[in-house]
Amino acid sequence: MSLSPLGLILGLLMGAGLLTIVVSFTPAPATSTAATRPPGLLSRRLQDARGRITRRQRIALAVAAAAGLVIAITTGWVVAIPALPAAVWILPKVLFPPKAADVEVLQALGEWTRRLASLFQSGQYLTDVLAASQRSCPPAIAPQVDALVSRLQARQPAPLALYAFADDIGDETGDMIAATLIRGSTADEAALATILNDLAAMVATEVRIRRQIITAQAGPRNEARSITLVMAAVMVYVLVGTPYGTWYGTPIGQVALLIQLAAFGACLSWLHSIATPTPSPRFLVRPERYRDPTGVRS
Repeated sequence: MSLSPLGLILGLLMGAGLLTIVVSFTPAPATSTAATRPPGLLSRRLQDARGRITRRQRIALAVAAAAGLVIAITTGWVVAIPALPAAVWILPKVLFPPKAADVEVLQALGEWTRRLASLFQSGQYLTDVLAASQRSCPPAIAPQVDALVSRLQARQPAPLALYAFADDIGDETGDMIAATLIRGSTADEAALATILNDLAAMVATEVRIRRQIITAQAGPRNEARSITLVMAAVMVYVLVGTPYGTWYGTPIGQVALLIQLAAFGACLSWLHSIATPTPSPRFLVRPERYRDPTGVRS
């Protein structure tokens, strides 16, 4: 197919727009002067997007945009410019969903909490119990528990170390365990052991519920994967092996193909959203006196 001037102009314009988007996702260099004006809504959304996109994803998007631009210039298929970055962004999430590591961490927290309860029943103090639990800590939370014990050994106050532990876990269940230990640091050891046993039983129930949710969400995820593979094969066949491919190479056909791809991508994103668990919001907030590393009010 010959390259038309309209296709070249559209390709260059769309390539410049995508390049601007990719550049906007790149973190801005830090400046020494403080901002005098609070960030607007668009700036906050861009900052949130930068935080969600990893460096590898930025590189993949830039490479896909460049490949789409080359395809558009050499073949006239302008639709490749937005289609390739969108495919790089959406397809890995649909075809290769992340592992449910949060369930493993949650189960490890339940086992660790039950271990803490048994240690408290022997009459040990909080710092001694946490240090003793390090030896039998489940591997899924071993780095967080090691960091907790290291903070305690560095003479950090126990509440400050536990707030940092909850931040390392980053889950509502971790907040509950840390809050129980913070409030129970001055309580009777036997009473605290009973509370931790009850909390461990509640965590076990939460693990069972989350596993059931993951099993239920596996159905839509498998459907999305199958639909994606079938539709990709059908689309390649239609564009390459049938006369419709010639019509889709025209400017009107390019617009129609772009609309179809956008609708298909929106459906995949919707299927991915309903098949992805939403994390529970955290509730543990540090008091002002524990905001700085020394534990002293600034």
